[in-house]
Amino acid sequence: MKKIILLINAIVITLLIILELPAQVNTFERTYPGDVGLQVIESGDGGYYVGGSNNGYLQVMKINSIGFIEWIKDFSPDVLYSEFTSVARGNPISLDNDGGILTIGTVLEGDDYNIRVIKLDTQGNEVWEYTFGEPDRDEVGFAVNIIGENEFLVISRIQGSEITEVVKANEEGIILDQRVFNIECKLFSEIPGIGYIISDTHKMINLSRNLDSLWTYTRSGFSGFNSITPARDNKILALSGSKLIIINSDGLLESEHSLSFEGSGNYAIETSDSSYVVVTYYKIIAFDSGFNQMWEKEIIGYGYYLTETQDDRFIICGAILDWIGDQWLVLKTDTQGNHHSINLRSPRDASTIIAFNQEVITWSSSGVNKVNIDYSLNGGTSWKGLANNYLISTEDSRDTLSWFIPELVSDNCIIRIEDSDNPEVYDLSDPPLQLIVYDPFEPISTNEIMMWVWNDGTGSHNPRTDGNGFYWPGGDSATQSAIFNDGLNWGGKVNGQIRVNGSTHRTGLLPGSILPDGTPDEYPSLNSKIFKIRKDWQQLPEGFKKDRLEYDYLHWPVEIGAPFEDINRDGVYTPGFDKVKFIGDETLWYVCNDLDTATSRFTYGSDPIGLEIQTTVFGFE
Repeated sequence: MKKIILLINAIVITLLIILELPAQVNTFERTYPGDVGLQVIESGDGGYYVGGSNNGYLQVMKINSIGFIEWIKDFSPDVLYSEFTSVARGNPISLDNDGGILTIGTVLEGDDYNIRVIKLDTQGNEVWEYTFGEPDRDEVGFAVNIIGENEFLVISRIQGSEITEVVKANEEGIILDQRVFNIECKLFSEIPGIGYIISDTHKMINLSRNLDSLWTYTRSGFSGFNSITPARDNKILALSGSKLIIINSDGLLESEHSLSFEGSGNYAIETSDSSYVVVTYYKIIAFDSGFNQMWEKEIIGYGYYLTETQDDRFIICGAILDWIGDQWLVLKTDTQGNHHSINLRSPRDASTIIAFNQEVITWSSSGVNKVNIDYSLNGGTSWKGLANNYLISTEDSRDTLSWFIPELVSDNCIIRIEDSDNPEVYDLSDPPLQLIVYDPFEPISTNEIMMWVWNDGTGSHNPRTDGNGFYWPGGDSATQSAIFNDGLNWGGKVNGQIRVNGSTHRTGLLPGSILPDGTPDEYPSLNSKIFKIRKDWQQLPEGFKKDRLEYDYLHWPVEIGAPFEDINRDGVYTPGFDKVKFIGDETLWYVCNDLDTATSRFTYGSDPIGLEIQTTVFGFE
């Protein structure tokens, strides 16, 4: 339950950064928000589509030729996609004939999980969507594949069984054919000259273009199939651990070859020059046509998918799992697995960083000795330098620079790192960062009173002296204090149990709102800071104080309860029409909650009751 005390006293994100930066060499390493990138395909215009999951939901993005984001389509919280384990890897995207893509996921409708197929145009806009599934049966969307001018295949698994369903449909959503097969699909591939392959860990079934089952290849006593891809002369290349297996068009084993690397490969392809390339955890390895190793290169993350590009290079997608957090990885190399690149790792793209704070800038690089580091507060229109000819570590592929951020605010902050010797090699915050002043406490000074306010319910306590924090008279110039600490306290019964909490010399609250699902907002978040506005902020001289007040005015958190003037009386805040509510000449607002059990017990020993408190503090001149 969520209680509120008011003290009055799907996303598409279109991201295109247009900067006057030099063209970059055609290899790159980039990381992006998300759990794991599962598939990357060329878009036909020099860029790439990447599909995968983000917090268990389907996510698709379009990047340009050097890896910068053009748009991201995040399907949370509606379309799930978690078809990735150590033995299963789905195909969430397929290139359409008009340059757009089809993508697939799973949706909950009533009590059933069904399959959702969505068409996106080249700008990431939804063209159509269709849902496939049977009543009283849970199905998981596994792969989608364009097969003709207006037709596609939908491959799904029926939960609780070892059954795979393959549906042929057209772009009007009409089912043209529907087949079921006794196999729990873990891999799907289209093989020219053969048809389609659906596979579990030890068995693959060949389907004709008409979805007839032609043959079954079964193999036991090995680690299972990791990938299935086309080979020359209408054959199949299967990767199993560190073995490459060649199967002919009749489903017969032609040859198998043990490769000279440790561990298990994740994906293997035959290249245009009849060599073989395998991607593993942290490595990309090439073998000649006789299966002798030619070269081996390290990569910074897990490589899960690999393809050869039209310019005869290689592009890999996967994930990085480290202290910075899970991120998608996309890496493009040259023909020898090399890449000349810089990859900005932290602050993470689109994250919020806090001014007047120490921020560690972290990056990885390849083929780079020195870097220049700059930042912009206006999306790249102008830049300020942080480091020049900064010598990076020769012992580690990851390096850092500590930046003490001054009191700055920006919705469009970009950090850029470039190779000092070759500025065509660079990375930048894509999408931009949000740079805020996070205020856990803030004074209000008006009407001869100066009073400290904290965002955890504490009042009238000076954070600088840990002493009295309510001054009167004199305002900012006051020397006489009247109050050491104050706050709201409450008590009551919950199912017969007495619970008491609040703010005295201790506080039982944490900053932030209670989300619709009953959980607290992540702390610290932008909306958990103290927001401060003044009626005369536009008349103030240029400088940080004015910038800070303008920022809070423009970001006034009406969506979580901050007061506003409902000019059109429709009950909702309409930007550009409704107005921020100035209750006084100076107004402060914050929200806090009692959901954290340890914090709640810290005051009087009571458990939380699920209370959210929205506090407005104001004064008149």
